[in-house]
Amino acid sequence: MNSSNHTSVTDKLPLITGLGQRLTDVWVRGERDYDTWFAEDFDEGDADDWRRAGFTASEAAAWVGADATFGASSNGARITMASAWIVAGFSPEAASAWDDLLAHHDAAERPMLAREWVASGLSLGTARAWIEREDVTTAVILENNGWVPWQRDMLDVLLGLPGTDDPQRLELIASGFAPGHLLDYVRAGVDPREFGWWERLRRQGQDVDDLLCTMEGQREWSYDIAFRLDWILDSAAGSPAAPHLRRPSILGKPDPYAFHHEYQYGELSDLPGPKLIETWRENGGVPVRWGFDEWSTGGCPEDYAYEPRFDWTDEQEQGVREALEAVYGDEETSVVISWPPEGSLWTEGHASSSEAEGCFEHEEFRATCESCRPAPAHQVEMAEWHWYVDVDLITHLEDEERDEFMEHAHVLTSSIDPRCVEYSEVALR
Repeated sequence: MNSSNHTSVTDKLPLITGLGQRLTDVWVRGERDYDTWFAEDFDEGDADDWRRAGFTASEAAAWVGADATFGASSNGARITMASAWIVAGFSPEAASAWDDLLAHHDAAERPMLAREWVASGLSLGTARAWIEREDVTTAVILENNGWVPWQRDMLDVLLGLPGTDDPQRLELIASGFAPGHLLDYVRAGVDPREFGWWERLRRQGQDVDDLLCTMEGQREWSYDIAFRLDWILDSAAGSPAAPHLRRPSILGKPDPYAFHHEYQYGELSDLPGPKLIETWRENGGVPVRWGFDEWSTGGCPEDYAYEPRFDWTDEQEQGVREALEAVYGDEETSVVISWPPEGSLWTEGHASSSEAEGCFEHEEFRATCESCRPAPAHQVEMAEWHWYVDVDLITHLEDEERDEFMEHAHVLTSSIDPRCVEYSEVALR
Protein backbone atom coordinates (compact mmCIF):
# COMPACT_ATOMS: atom_id res chain seq x y z
CA MET A 1 0.00 0.00 0.00
CA ASN A 2 1.20 3.45 -0.82
CA SER A 3 2.04 5.06 2.53
CA SER A 4 1.26 8.51 1.13
CA ASN A 5 -2.42 7.56 1.01
CA HIS A 6 -2.51 5.95 4.46
CA THR A 7 -4.32 7.63 7.34
CA SER A 8 -3.34 6.45 10.81
CA VAL A 9 -5.56 6.24 13.88
CA THR A 10 -3.50 9.06 15.36
CA ASP A 11 -4.40 11.24 12.39
CA LYS A 12 -8.09 10.53 13.01
CA LEU A 13 -8.06 11.36 16.73
CA PRO A 14 -8.84 15.10 16.40
CA LEU A 15 -11.74 14.32 14.04
CA ILE A 16 -13.08 11.59 16.33
CA THR A 17 -12.75 13.81 19.39
CA GLY A 18 -14.61 16.66 17.68
CA LEU A 19 -17.32 14.32 16.49
CA GLY A 20 -17.74 12.99 20.02
CA GLN A 21 -18.17 16.50 21.36
CA ARG A 22 -20.74 17.26 18.69
CA LEU A 23 -22.78 14.03 18.92
CA THR A 24 -24.19 14.59 22.37
CA ASP A 25 -27.77 13.72 23.16
CA VAL A 26 -28.65 17.39 23.58
CA TRP A 27 -27.05 18.32 20.26
CA VAL A 28 -28.82 15.52 18.38
CA ARG A 29 -32.18 16.40 19.87
CA GLY A 30 -31.62 20.06 19.04
CA GLU A 31 -30.76 19.37 15.40
CA ARG A 32 -33.81 17.10 15.07
CA ASP A 33 -36.05 19.73 16.62
CA TYR A 34 -37.80 21.73 13.93
CA ASP A 35 -37.78 24.78 16.21
CA THR A 36 -34.00 24.95 15.68
CA TRP A 37 -34.57 25.08 11.93
CA PHE A 38 -37.54 27.42 12.21
CA ALA A 39 -35.24 29.85 14.05
CA GLU A 40 -33.00 29.87 10.95
CA ASP A 41 -36.02 30.54 8.71
CA PHE A 42 -36.41 27.00 7.25
CA ASP A 43 -39.73 25.19 6.87
CA GLU A 44 -40.04 21.47 7.64
CA GLY A 45 -39.52 20.25 4.09
CA ASP A 46 -36.38 22.33 3.47
CA ALA A 47 -35.05 21.39 6.91
CA ASP A 48 -35.40 17.71 6.10
CA ASP A 49 -33.59 18.15 2.78
CA TRP A 50 -30.63 19.98 4.34
CA ARG A 51 -30.43 17.60 7.28
CA ARG A 52 -30.44 14.52 5.03
CA ALA A 53 -27.53 16.10 3.12
CA GLY A 54 -25.57 16.33 6.38
CA PHE A 55 -25.95 20.02 7.23
CA THR A 56 -26.76 21.52 10.60
CA ALA A 57 -29.25 24.37 10.80
CA SER A 58 -26.52 26.99 11.23
CA GLU A 59 -24.45 25.52 8.37
CA ALA A 60 -27.48 25.48 6.07
CA ALA A 61 -28.28 29.08 6.97
CA ALA A 62 -24.70 30.13 6.19
CA TRP A 63 -24.88 28.55 2.74
CA VAL A 64 -28.33 29.97 2.00
CA GLY A 65 -26.94 33.41 2.82
CA ALA A 66 -23.81 32.91 0.70
CA ASP A 67 -23.56 34.47 -2.74
CA ALA A 68 -22.16 31.17 -4.00
CA THR A 69 -25.67 29.63 -3.91
CA PHE A 70 -27.54 32.77 -5.01
CA GLY A 71 -28.32 31.52 -8.51
CA ALA A 72 -29.95 28.26 -7.41
CA SER A 73 -33.51 27.81 -8.68
CA SER A 74 -34.68 25.53 -5.86
CA ASN A 75 -33.74 24.36 -2.38
CA GLY A 76 -32.39 21.12 -3.84
CA ALA A 77 -30.21 23.02 -6.31
CA ARG A 78 -28.91 25.19 -3.48
CA ILE A 79 -27.94 22.08 -1.48
CA THR A 80 -26.16 20.66 -4.54
CA MET A 81 -24.19 23.87 -5.04
CA ALA A 82 -23.25 24.14 -1.38
CA SER A 83 -22.14 20.49 -1.36
CA ALA A 84 -19.96 21.08 -4.43
CA TRP A 85 -18.22 24.02 -2.76
CA ILE A 86 -17.65 21.97 0.41
CA VAL A 87 -16.16 19.08 -1.59
CA ALA A 88 -13.87 21.62 -3.30
CA GLY A 89 -12.73 22.74 0.16
CA PHE A 90 -14.36 26.17 0.60
CA SER A 91 -16.28 27.85 3.39
CA PRO A 92 -19.39 29.91 2.52
CA GLU A 93 -17.41 33.15 2.76
CA ALA A 94 -14.51 31.91 0.59
CA ALA A 95 -16.92 30.29 -1.87
CA SER A 96 -18.79 33.58 -2.29
CA ALA A 97 -15.56 35.46 -3.05
CA TRP A 98 -14.39 32.93 -5.64
CA ASP A 99 -17.88 32.64 -7.11
CA ASP A 100 -17.81 36.38 -7.78
CA LEU A 101 -14.42 36.14 -9.52
CA LEU A 102 -15.59 33.22 -11.65
CA ALA A 103 -18.93 34.76 -12.59
CA HIS A 104 -18.05 34.51 -16.29
CA HIS A 105 -18.08 30.68 -15.99
CA ASP A 106 -21.04 28.35 -15.60
CA ALA A 107 -22.12 28.12 -11.96
CA ALA A 108 -21.67 24.34 -11.86
CA GLU A 109 -18.02 24.64 -12.94
CA ARG A 110 -16.99 27.30 -10.42
CA PRO A 111 -16.20 25.15 -7.33
CA MET A 112 -13.67 22.92 -9.09
CA LEU A 113 -12.24 25.84 -11.09
CA ALA A 114 -11.69 27.73 -7.82
CA ARG A 115 -10.02 24.65 -6.35
CA GLU A 116 -7.74 24.48 -9.40
CA TRP A 117 -6.69 28.12 -8.99
CA VAL A 118 -5.96 27.66 -5.28
CA ALA A 119 -4.07 24.41 -5.90
CA SER A 120 -1.88 26.29 -8.40
CA GLY A 121 -0.77 28.67 -5.65
CA LEU A 122 -2.92 31.66 -6.60
CA SER A 123 -4.79 33.50 -3.86
CA LEU A 124 -7.91 35.57 -4.30
CA GLY A 125 -5.73 38.66 -4.60
CA THR A 126 -3.31 37.32 -7.22
CA ALA A 127 -6.01 35.51 -9.19
CA ARG A 128 -8.15 38.63 -9.43
CA ALA A 129 -5.75 40.23 -11.94
CA TRP A 130 -5.92 37.33 -14.40
CA ILE A 131 -9.06 35.30 -13.84
CA GLU A 132 -11.35 37.09 -16.28
CA ARG A 133 -9.25 36.43 -19.38
CA GLU A 134 -6.72 33.73 -18.53
CA ASP A 135 -6.80 30.05 -17.71
CA VAL A 136 -4.89 28.81 -14.67
CA THR A 137 -1.80 27.76 -16.61
CA THR A 138 -1.27 31.10 -18.31
CA ALA A 139 -2.10 33.01 -15.13
CA VAL A 140 0.66 31.14 -13.26
CA ILE A 141 3.16 31.96 -16.02
CA LEU A 142 2.16 35.63 -15.99
CA GLU A 143 2.42 35.85 -12.21
CA ASN A 144 5.72 33.99 -12.01
CA ASN A 145 7.32 36.07 -14.76
CA GLY A 146 6.43 39.39 -13.14
CA TRP A 147 3.72 40.61 -15.50
CA VAL A 148 1.07 43.10 -14.43
CA PRO A 149 -2.30 43.38 -16.20
CA TRP A 150 -1.57 46.56 -18.19
CA GLN A 151 1.61 44.98 -19.62
CA ARG A 152 -0.32 41.88 -20.66
CA ASP A 153 -2.97 44.11 -22.24
CA MET A 154 -0.33 46.06 -24.17
CA LEU A 155 1.19 42.85 -25.50
CA ASP A 156 -2.21 41.67 -26.69
CA VAL A 157 -2.88 44.95 -28.52
CA LEU A 158 0.57 44.85 -30.14
CA LEU A 159 -0.10 41.29 -31.30
CA GLY A 160 -3.45 42.26 -32.81
CA LEU A 161 -5.72 41.00 -30.02
CA PRO A 162 -5.04 37.26 -30.42
CA GLY A 163 -6.95 34.54 -28.58
CA THR A 164 -5.62 33.64 -25.15
CA ASP A 165 -4.42 30.30 -26.50
CA ASP A 166 -2.47 31.85 -29.39
CA PRO A 167 0.95 30.09 -29.63
CA GLN A 168 2.94 33.29 -30.26
CA ARG A 169 1.31 34.98 -27.29
CA LEU A 170 2.00 32.04 -24.98
CA GLU A 171 5.59 31.78 -26.19
CA LEU A 172 6.29 35.46 -25.49
CA ILE A 173 4.65 35.40 -22.06
CA ALA A 174 6.64 32.30 -21.08
CA SER A 175 9.91 33.52 -22.61
CA GLY A 176 11.37 34.63 -19.28
CA PHE A 177 12.29 38.13 -20.51
CA ALA A 178 11.40 40.98 -18.19
CA PRO A 179 7.95 42.20 -19.33
CA GLY A 180 9.13 45.79 -19.78
CA HIS A 181 12.06 44.69 -21.96
CA LEU A 182 9.89 42.37 -24.04
CA LEU A 183 7.34 45.12 -24.65
CA ASP A 184 10.15 47.45 -25.73
CA TYR A 185 11.27 44.93 -28.33
CA VAL A 186 7.77 44.20 -29.63
CA ARG A 187 6.90 47.91 -29.86
CA ALA A 188 10.13 48.55 -31.77
CA GLY A 189 9.46 45.67 -34.18
CA VAL A 190 12.54 43.63 -33.16
CA ASP A 191 12.64 40.11 -34.59
CA PRO A 192 11.94 37.67 -31.68
CA ARG A 193 15.07 35.75 -32.66
CA GLU A 194 17.11 38.85 -31.73
CA PHE A 195 15.61 39.43 -28.26
CA GLY A 196 18.52 37.59 -26.66
CA TRP A 197 21.04 39.79 -28.46
CA TRP A 198 19.35 42.93 -27.11
CA GLU A 199 19.31 41.42 -23.63
CA ARG A 200 23.06 40.83 -23.91
CA LEU A 201 23.56 44.51 -24.76
CA ARG A 202 21.57 45.48 -21.67
CA ARG A 203 23.64 43.17 -19.44
CA GLN A 204 26.77 44.80 -20.82
CA GLY A 205 25.47 48.17 -19.66
CA GLN A 206 24.60 49.46 -23.12
CA ASP A 207 21.87 52.12 -23.23
CA VAL A 208 19.55 50.75 -25.92
CA ASP A 209 16.48 52.85 -25.10
CA ASP A 210 17.19 55.64 -27.60
CA LEU A 211 17.74 53.20 -30.45
CA LEU A 212 14.57 51.26 -29.59
CA CYS A 213 12.68 54.56 -29.40
CA THR A 214 13.90 55.51 -32.88
CA MET A 215 12.89 52.11 -34.27
CA GLU A 216 9.45 52.44 -32.69
CA GLY A 217 9.00 55.92 -34.13
CA GLN A 218 9.55 54.54 -37.64
CA ARG A 219 6.65 52.11 -37.33
CA GLU A 220 3.23 53.03 -38.65
CA TRP A 221 0.30 52.14 -36.41
CA SER A 222 -3.33 52.15 -37.39
CA TYR A 223 -5.46 54.65 -35.49
CA ASP A 224 -7.28 51.77 -33.78
CA ILE A 225 -4.08 50.23 -32.40
CA ALA A 226 -2.59 53.62 -31.50
CA PHE A 227 -5.70 54.59 -29.55
CA ARG A 228 -5.74 51.31 -27.62
CA LEU A 229 -2.03 51.56 -26.77
CA ASP A 230 -2.45 55.17 -25.71
CA TRP A 231 -5.40 54.23 -23.52
CA ILE A 232 -3.29 51.57 -21.76
CA LEU A 233 -0.33 53.95 -21.34
CA ASP A 234 -2.57 56.60 -19.78
CA SER A 235 -4.12 54.11 -17.37
CA ALA A 236 -0.68 52.82 -16.32
CA ALA A 237 1.14 56.15 -16.11
CA GLY A 238 0.85 56.37 -12.32
CA SER A 239 1.75 52.76 -11.70
CA PRO A 240 4.95 51.99 -9.77
CA ALA A 241 5.42 49.06 -12.15
CA ALA A 242 5.66 51.28 -15.23
CA PRO A 243 9.38 51.96 -15.74
CA HIS A 244 9.23 51.68 -19.52
CA LEU A 245 6.92 54.61 -20.20
CA ARG A 246 9.53 57.32 -20.61
CA ARG A 247 8.80 57.59 -24.31
CA PRO A 248 5.76 59.67 -25.27
CA SER A 249 2.56 57.83 -25.93
CA ILE A 250 1.89 56.99 -29.54
CA LEU A 251 -1.12 59.20 -30.20
CA GLY A 252 -0.29 62.87 -30.55
CA LYS A 253 -1.31 64.97 -27.56
CA PRO A 254 -1.79 68.75 -27.65
CA ASP A 255 1.68 70.24 -27.32
CA PRO A 256 1.81 73.86 -26.07
CA TYR A 257 5.21 74.27 -27.75
CA ALA A 258 4.06 73.04 -31.17
CA PHE A 259 3.42 76.38 -32.87
CA HIS A 260 3.26 76.54 -36.65
CA HIS A 261 4.44 79.90 -37.98
CA GLU A 262 3.71 81.57 -41.31
CA TYR A 263 5.14 84.99 -42.19
CA GLN A 264 2.97 87.34 -44.19
CA TYR A 265 5.81 88.37 -46.51
CA GLY A 266 7.30 85.98 -49.04
CA GLU A 267 10.83 87.28 -48.36
CA LEU A 268 10.58 85.80 -44.85
CA SER A 269 9.56 82.27 -45.85
CA ASP A 270 12.95 80.85 -44.81
CA LEU A 271 13.14 82.82 -41.56
CA PRO A 272 12.54 80.56 -38.53
CA GLY A 273 9.60 81.47 -36.36
CA PRO A 274 9.95 82.37 -32.68
CA LYS A 275 10.21 79.62 -30.04
CA LEU A 276 8.09 79.49 -26.92
CA ILE A 277 10.25 80.05 -23.83
CA GLU A 278 7.76 78.63 -21.34
CA THR A 279 4.03 78.45 -20.75
CA TRP A 280 2.28 80.68 -18.25
CA ARG A 281 1.28 77.63 -16.25
CA GLU A 282 4.91 76.52 -15.96
CA ASN A 283 6.35 79.76 -14.70
CA GLY A 284 3.83 82.55 -14.89
CA GLY A 285 2.67 82.62 -11.29
CA VAL A 286 -0.90 83.23 -12.42
CA PRO A 287 -4.09 81.13 -12.56
CA VAL A 288 -4.45 79.49 -15.97
CA ARG A 289 -7.49 78.03 -17.72
CA TRP A 290 -7.70 76.20 -21.02
CA GLY A 291 -10.57 76.68 -23.40
CA PHE A 292 -12.85 79.71 -23.46
CA ASP A 293 -16.03 78.37 -21.94
CA GLU A 294 -18.91 79.05 -19.59
CA TRP A 295 -16.59 80.36 -16.84
CA SER A 296 -16.10 83.62 -18.77
CA THR A 297 -18.33 86.53 -17.82
CA GLY A 298 -18.40 88.51 -21.00
CA GLY A 299 -15.97 89.91 -23.47
CA CYS A 300 -14.29 87.80 -26.12
CA PRO A 301 -11.52 85.18 -26.01
CA GLU A 302 -8.88 87.72 -27.07
CA ASP A 303 -9.60 89.73 -23.89
CA TYR A 304 -8.70 86.76 -21.66
CA ALA A 305 -5.88 85.05 -23.57
CA TYR A 306 -2.32 85.21 -22.23
CA GLU A 307 0.06 86.19 -25.02
CA PRO A 308 2.55 83.36 -25.74
CA ARG A 309 5.98 84.06 -24.24
CA PHE A 310 8.10 83.92 -27.39
CA ASP A 311 11.84 84.45 -27.67
CA TRP A 312 12.09 87.07 -30.42
CA THR A 313 15.61 87.19 -31.90
CA ASP A 314 17.68 89.91 -33.52
CA GLU A 315 17.65 87.88 -36.73
CA GLN A 316 13.87 87.99 -36.85
CA GLU A 317 13.79 91.72 -36.13
CA GLN A 318 16.24 92.41 -38.95
CA GLY A 319 14.34 90.19 -41.38
CA VAL A 320 10.99 91.83 -40.62
CA ARG A 321 12.46 95.33 -40.90
CA GLU A 322 14.08 94.56 -44.26
CA ALA A 323 10.82 93.10 -45.58
CA LEU A 324 8.89 96.20 -44.56
CA GLU A 325 11.59 98.49 -45.97
CA ALA A 326 11.15 96.75 -49.31
CA VAL A 327 7.45 97.64 -49.19
CA TYR A 328 7.51 101.17 -47.76
CA GLY A 329 11.08 102.48 -48.02
CA ASP A 330 12.90 104.28 -50.79
CA GLU A 331 15.97 106.48 -51.19
CA GLU A 332 14.43 109.27 -49.15
CA THR A 333 12.41 107.19 -46.67
CA SER A 334 13.63 104.79 -43.98
CA VAL A 335 11.44 102.44 -41.99
CA VAL A 336 11.32 102.10 -38.20
CA ILE A 337 9.38 99.26 -36.58
CA SER A 338 8.29 98.55 -33.01
CA TRP A 339 9.77 95.39 -31.50
CA PRO A 340 8.91 92.78 -30.28
CA PRO A 341 5.64 92.23 -32.14
CA GLU A 342 2.33 92.53 -30.29
CA GLY A 343 0.09 89.46 -30.30
CA SER A 344 -3.65 89.21 -30.82
CA LEU A 345 -5.67 85.99 -30.54
CA TRP A 346 -7.34 86.20 -33.91
CA THR A 347 -9.42 83.03 -33.60
CA GLU A 348 -9.84 80.72 -30.61
CA GLY A 349 -10.14 77.59 -32.75
CA HIS A 350 -12.19 74.54 -31.93
CA ALA A 351 -11.58 70.90 -30.97
CA SER A 352 -14.38 68.35 -30.98
CA SER A 353 -14.18 64.84 -29.62
CA SER A 354 -16.44 61.99 -28.58
CA GLU A 355 -16.00 59.21 -26.07
CA ALA A 356 -14.76 55.69 -26.61
CA GLU A 357 -17.62 53.18 -26.45
CA GLY A 358 -18.06 49.82 -24.81
CA CYS A 359 -19.79 46.89 -26.48
CA PHE A 360 -22.67 44.51 -25.75
CA GLU A 361 -20.44 42.73 -23.22
CA HIS A 362 -18.62 45.69 -21.63
CA GLU A 363 -20.34 48.82 -20.42
CA GLU A 364 -17.12 50.83 -20.62
CA PHE A 365 -14.39 50.77 -23.29
CA ARG A 366 -11.72 48.10 -22.91
CA ALA A 367 -8.57 48.35 -24.94
CA THR A 368 -8.25 44.58 -25.31
CA CYS A 369 -11.79 44.01 -26.61
CA GLU A 370 -12.07 44.10 -30.38
CA SER A 371 -15.79 44.93 -30.19
CA CYS A 372 -15.26 48.03 -28.02
CA ARG A 373 -14.84 51.06 -30.23
CA PRO A 374 -12.15 53.74 -29.80
CA ALA A 375 -13.19 57.35 -29.87
CA PRO A 376 -12.93 58.87 -33.35
CA ALA A 377 -9.99 61.12 -34.05
CA HIS A 378 -10.25 64.69 -32.79
CA GLN A 379 -11.55 67.23 -35.24
CA VAL A 380 -9.34 70.26 -34.64
CA GLU A 381 -9.60 73.78 -36.03
CA MET A 382 -6.40 75.53 -34.99
CA ALA A 383 -6.32 78.69 -32.92
CA GLU A 384 -4.43 81.57 -34.55
CA TRP A 385 -2.33 84.33 -33.06
CA HIS A 386 -1.64 87.35 -35.31
CA TRP A 387 1.50 89.35 -34.59
CA TYR A 388 1.76 93.06 -35.41
CA VAL A 389 4.42 95.75 -35.46
CA ASP A 390 3.96 99.49 -35.77
CA VAL A 391 5.55 100.89 -38.92
CA ASP A 392 6.86 104.46 -38.88
CA LEU A 393 8.27 106.19 -41.95
CA ILE A 394 11.10 108.66 -41.55
CA THR A 395 11.31 110.97 -44.60
CA HIS A 396 14.64 112.73 -45.02
CA LEU A 397 14.22 116.17 -46.63
CA GLU A 398 16.91 118.72 -47.30
CA ASP A 399 16.34 120.70 -44.15
CA GLU A 400 14.21 118.40 -41.96
CA GLU A 401 13.07 114.84 -41.12
CA ARG A 402 9.41 113.99 -41.14
CA ASP A 403 8.11 111.14 -38.88
CA GLU A 404 4.87 109.58 -40.07
CA PHE A 405 3.00 106.56 -38.61
CA MET A 406 2.20 104.29 -41.51
CA GLU A 407 0.58 101.04 -40.36
CA HIS A 408 -0.06 98.49 -37.62
CA ALA A 409 1.34 95.74 -39.84
CA HIS A 410 0.44 92.03 -39.55
CA VAL A 411 3.76 90.23 -39.99
CA LEU A 412 3.24 86.69 -38.64
CA THR A 413 0.49 84.14 -38.00
CA SER A 414 1.12 81.46 -35.37
CA SER A 415 -1.21 78.44 -35.21
CA ILE A 416 -1.60 76.21 -32.15
CA ASP A 417 -3.99 73.53 -30.92
CA PRO A 418 -6.89 75.41 -29.28
CA ARG A 419 -6.55 73.19 -26.19
CA CYS A 420 -3.15 74.80 -25.57
CA VAL A 421 -4.28 78.43 -25.51
CA GLU A 422 -3.91 79.75 -21.96
CA TYR A 423 -6.59 82.04 -20.55
CA SER A 424 -6.85 84.23 -17.48
CA GLU A 425 -9.83 84.03 -15.13
CA VAL A 426 -10.28 87.81 -15.50
CA ALA A 427 -10.14 90.02 -18.55
CA LEU A 428 -6.63 91.19 -19.41
CA ARG A 429 -7.63 93.89 -21.88
